[in-house]
Amino acid sequence: MCVVALKGNELIEAFHLLQSGGSVPEEVRAILKLSFFDKLKIKMGFPKYIGDFTNDGWSGNLPFYIVWCHWHKIFFIDYPHGFDNHFHCPKCLEEAEKLRARLADGKWI
Repeated sequence: MCVVALKGNELIEAFHLLQSGGSVPEEVRAILKLSFFDKLKIKMGFPKYIGDFTNDGWSGNLPFYIVWCHWHKIFFIDYPHGFDNHFHCPKCLEEAEKLRARLADGKWI
């Protein structure tokens, strides 16, 4: 269980900052640190649990994980969605939204 008082979206921002070489507080760095074996397990399909967090407007906490997107070759942080507990890669969501917008405009290609 995580003892750092962060919101889920703050944790995601810290993860992106850390991945780009930025500086984050040491207690946050400890949560987000990935060893070689962590990276290997995550890439094999075993997300790394990093703690329970909440966001504005939520009634409780959800477990957050570091996950690997095989399509975009990136690590990202997310919480389980739906009945099957799937994860949403932010780049996949961005591409799906662009496609949805193109289809809504009648641009099929």
